[in-house]
Amino acid sequence: AACLPLNLQAAEENGLRPHVAKLALNLGATINMDGNSIYLICCTVCIALMQGISLTPGDIVVLCAMATLCTMGTAPVPSASLVLLATLLSMLNIPVTETFGLVSAIDWLLDRLRTCANVYGDACVAAVVDHRTSQVGNKDPDETEPRHEML
Repeated sequence: AACLPLNLQAAEENGLRPHVAKLALNLGATINMDGNSIYLICCTVCIALMQGISLTPGDIVVLCAMATLCTMGTAPVPSASLVLLATLLSMLNIPVTETFGLVSAIDWLLDRLRTCANVYGDACVAAVVDHRTSQVGNKDPDETEPRHEML
């Protein structure tokens, strides 16, 4: 959320229509937390492996679903994902031990990488939405779309 004004400015400088950029980027800053989802899944699996706990395929599916749903409501503040990580660990019966401390020690760096993934994802979605919505009323009725055949 802190880089939203800069992201809006960059989107408009790159030719996105302002109303599309404002809608897509504001919505993305709220619910599109791809970087956080990936982080939570990777950290949970890593902590489980460091403790000698193997996760079943069912555990992985539940972990992916819960991480995705949990990150939609994540507060955009530094290290807020540590609370979600502890929640996911508890949900999978993985003890929160000193391995959690190892992750929290480097969370400040991982937080910057998560933010990059989230902001880039928001910008890409805004560009796609702008491109798709600009073509809605501009199609020539005589123009046929190319067929894509399967090989």
